[in-house]
Amino acid sequence: MPGDVEFYLEEIRRAGSPVLELGCGTGRLLEFIAREGFNVVGLDRAPSMLKIARAEVALLPPDVSALVEIVDGDMRAIALNRQFKLAIIPYRAFLHLLTVQDHRAALASIHEHLEDGGRLAFNIFDPDLEMIVERSSDIGDALTRLTEFETPETGRKIVV
Repeated sequence: MPGDVEFYLEEIRRAGSPVLELGCGTGRLLEFIAREGFNVVGLDRAPSMLKIARAEVALLPPDVSALVEIVDGDMRAIALNRQFKLAIIPYRAFLHLLTVQDHRAALASIHEHLEDGGRLAFNIFDPDLEMIVERSSDIGDALTRLTEFETPETGRKIVV
């Protein structure tokens, strides 16, 4: 996403080390953060993505790679036994959590891992299907509403 690297680096410069990146995936931001001289822990629950991140970090100069730690974990239940000045969740990774309970669990877990005065910076959007279709061009024309119903168990609206 245009400008996201600079946005997070600015937040990190303001907060300082250490930084916790949740949903770090392949480590797209880890190198940028470490090259700025900040200690960063990248956490993700996808082993295949973490394998790529670890390989990328291994290619960095030793003084830079020493600033990066990569952890297999779930943002809903972080267990790092330390606190951070800043937690970031870039590239809409928070939206991989699909329930309000998951959102609350993640936010509570993140809060436990922030120092007093620590902050969370993350990127989300309201995934409203109607808004997405209205503002889409090529994709909007390609989407067709087949049916819509509420599930009897939960009362949630399902749009196909």
